[in-house]
Amino acid sequence: MGTRDQHPQCSGRIFPLILSGLPLLSCGTLIDIEPPIIEIISPEEGSSHVATIPIELKVTDNRKVDRVEVFLDDQSVHLFTKGPFVTDLDISAFEEMSMTLKVLAQDWARNVAEAQRRIDHWHGLMIVIPNGGEVWPERSTQTITWHQCNYVGKYVSLYYSLDGGTNWTQIIASTPNNGSYPWTLPAVSETRTACQVRVSAVDDSYSDMADNGFTITNWRPVLVGSCYTPGSTMGVFVSGSYAYVTDGYAGLEVIDIADPASPTHVGAYVTPGDRTRDVFVSGSYAYVSDGLPGFHIINVSNPASPALAGSYDSPGYAYDVFVSGSYAYVADGNAGLQVVNISNPASPALAGSYDTPGNAEGVFISGSYAYVVDGDAGLQIINISNPEEPTLAGSYDTPDIANGILVSGSYAYVADGNA
Repeated sequence: MGTRDQHPQCSGRIFPLILSGLPLLSCGTLIDIEPPIIEIISPEEGSSHVATIPIELKVTDNRKVDRVEVFLDDQSVHLFTKGPFVTDLDISAFEEMSMTLKVLAQDWARNVAEAQRRIDHWHGLMIVIPNGGEVWPERSTQTITWHQCNYVGKYVSLYYSLDGGTNWTQIIASTPNNGSYPWTLPAVSETRTACQVRVSAVDDSYSDMADNGFTITNWRPVLVGSCYTPGSTMGVFVSGSYAYVTDGYAGLEVIDIADPASPTHVGAYVTPGDRTRDVFVSGSYAYVSDGLPGFHIINVSNPASPALAGSYDSPGYAYDVFVSGSYAYVADGNAGLQVVNISNPASPALAGSYDTPGNAEGVFISGSYAYVVDGDAGLQIINISNPEEPTLAGSYDTPDIANGILVSGSYAYVADGNA
């Protein structure tokens, strides 16, 4: 149906000129016979939906779109009087499992266009979480969630599988169909990466499992291998295929760990101290804190035959060492932090120091800061941007005896005695 405007001076004779779908009459009459153009962006043809359908339409006209109406199986469900033509349709009240979505668009001249899509209306139960990719620790409590659509059963059953759905174990025989259940995961002997969860109607009329597998991790340490050392093991550093172990009075032990199940002793160097404390390996050298004799630089380019390259007799008791660049940072007991230039391994020399208030027992370098655990004085943070003049940047008094430190990102993790 169209509209027309008659020019008042029209003589009654009509000479039509067709321009882009609008017949223009020589006397001034204009008739719009071009219908709107409809593009259904969403939903896709044959798509499946549970409780809602996302509607996204693109409707254009050569003049003006007047209204756009959406139907499901010839039942009007939404009316647009202007764009954007986007909404979510609630279909939970519809019982049909397959429906026709129809869109009618009308322009200002009452020209009408139509477009359709066939869609599926999903019925039953659907697992939401876990649905693939989750990583959950064994024995932890996680919430299983599911959707239900047009299923009126009051109870459901839940199951899990550790092998991708080949074998199933019942979690609970009957639980209210309220969409969630707190599940305490089982213990596993090893991390399992193909786990599944299934929700079923009690009568098995409906059932659903996760789209993809999730992981249950085994958090418990498991002994893989071991190697006897003659002394009293105090510290370890791994570099490549070797573990470098400080072994108390036995000094430095070098262990081949290429086969973790069967580590083997390959070399050793007996330091002069009676309580070798810790070790840091950088390049071809192992830097060993050795208590009263200070710290030693041991050439380990041949792991089977470690050899002394140089030593530095620090003024305190060398508990720990951390190497960064050309400097070794030594936690030196009551002498605080010692900064030693190791650019010449044969002749290490003091570059600077900072006397902490407590007993420096551990050190970790991150950026321009040395993080020193200082016994009953807690954590001391020392600015080492100038290694020759370390300065205090901050401190935190931990509740007990701070003796171990690791820094990761914005956090310092402190081993603090009984605290």
